[in-house]
Order: sequence, then C-alpha cells, then structure tokens
Amino acid sequence: MKKVFVLVLLVTLSMSVSAQDERVRTTALNKIVEFLVSRGGEAADFSTISVYFDGKLMKQFPSSTAVFPNIVAMYNGFDGDYILYRTFMGNGGCAGGEIFVLKFYTYGARYENVGLLVSPALKGCLGENPPVEFSFDKKLQTVIRLSDKRIRGETLSQWESVGARAPVKRR
Repeated sequence: MKKVFVLVLLVTLSMSVSAQDERVRTTALNKIVEFLVSRGGEAADFSTISVYFDGKLMKQFPSSTAVFPNIVAMYNGFDGDYILYRTFMGNGGCAGGEIFVLKFYTYGARYENVGLLVSPALKGCLGENPPVEFSFDKKLQTVIRLSDKRIRGETLSQWESVGARAPVKRR
C-alpha cells in the first residue's frame, strides 16, 4: 500500500511541476523574450502562447499542444532575429508537437520600433532534434529549412515542401 501511495505522490508532483514549467526565456534583438503557455480551460482543445518582448506583450497565438515547450534554434540575421519555438518536446523519430518560426525585427526612422511575425504551425513527425538550416535565396532573403520543409523569412506566410537532401558522398 505504501509503494502505491509513493508512486501516486511522485507522479502527481512531477505533473504539477511540469505544468508550471511551461515558461521559456531567450533573447532577441538584445532583449528578453518570454513565451508563456495558458490553457483555455477543460472545454478548450487548444492552448494560447503569449510572447513577451522586454516585458511587453507582443503577440498571442493558438497551439493544439503545448507541453514541455522549448527553443529548437535561433538565428541573428541581418533582417531580424529568428527563433524556432517548439510546443512539445517528445522522444523518438516521430516526436510531434508544432514548430513556429518567430521573426523579431526593427523598423522606423531610427529603427526604434519592434515588429514580430509568427509563421503558421509546422506539424508532423519531426523527430527529437530536427535538422535546421538558415540560408539565403537569390534576393538575399532568409530561408529557414526544417527537415523537408522550408519557409521564407520575408513574410513567414507558408511552409513549402522541398526534396530530401542527397547524402554526401565520402571518398
């Protein structure tokens, strides 16, 4: 009886700790960025991700899964700072969740204003550590490639399928 009680207590404690640990902090444009997850209640089938930049709410967007969120990659580009935010860190080759690309950029006469673009969610079997590549197209626009998908940094409007990379031949 004591073993069952201890097991239930440990599981309950670990669930309460993980439920409270859904805050992720990083930096962009040399300021603190914080991601907070809030649930819509028992009736809601989604969570809301709130993005704070230097303590101010910049944007909120929905996510179907937001448990153990993390940062997949970051990139300081000449057109802005990019953060790849994952809503669920799973295990194995088919680790799920959603990945969002966030682009923080400055604008205005003296670049005193900060803007934020958020991509549509990339869903699917992405694996534990999906390969990420930042590159440029012919117009010198940032292109983010994640596994077999890519998105253009200029607008972050749509994920496109791309062919798998050919393996590198070694001599």
